[in-house]
Amino acid sequence: PPDSMPNAVFVFNESEKSHAISFRGYREEIIEIIGNPDFIKWGVSKEDLGIHLENKKNNSDVIYIDTALYKYGVSFKNEYSFFTHIEKIHGNLKKQGLNFFLKPHPSTSKDLIDLFLKNQINIIDNSKFYSLSKRCKNYIVEPSSAFLLPAVLGANIFLNQLFELKDMQYGKYIESYPNKEKLYDIDNFLDSIKEINKRKNKKEVIEWIKMNTSEIYEGSFQKK
Repeated sequence: PPDSMPNAVFVFNESEKSHAISFRGYREEIIEIIGNPDFIKWGVSKEDLGIHLENKKNNSDVIYIDTALYKYGVSFKNEYSFFTHIEKIHGNLKKQGLNFFLKPHPSTSKDLIDLFLKNQINIIDNSKFYSLSKRCKNYIVEPSSAFLLPAVLGANIFLNQLFELKDMQYGKYIESYPNKEKLYDIDNFLDSIKEINKRKNKKEVIEWIKMNTSEIYEGSFQKK
């Protein structure tokens, strides 16, 4: 109703501004773009936006971005069932000559981290996430906002639909990224990389990046 309309609406980027106008009915003049604070945390620079669109060489690294679904009883019964899920993916990729890295959710327990390390699964901590993301072109993700970092770098994003996650639903924001593919088959991941590279629309990806990093493109988002 009209009497519930706010005086001001703050959003992260142009994409959220469009959503606020189209789906929430807010007037454009009351919407202010403030920038995504994650870009400060990660240290994203304008020079790195879309970096993977220019680098045609595919390295052998794959990063998995976790969102701790097991903590909410979603898809996984407990920490160990998530561990076995990751172990299967890691084993399959290793057979294909690929290096697997896990970016765990910040709430992940020390016991689970130790279990991964004991089984030779590489763990990425927050301090190294950005530097490794600039090197790695291929990602398997759960419904996590952290997908935004590789996305603005122009990476290949594979939405995990493997095993327990075969029916996982992804939100409109992740689904809006043009350079993504749903992943149902881990045994032929190299073929999946070839396919996503073949159908990649560089122009669409660049436009998406601009819509979601306008504060960086326009220089209006200053690091403190």
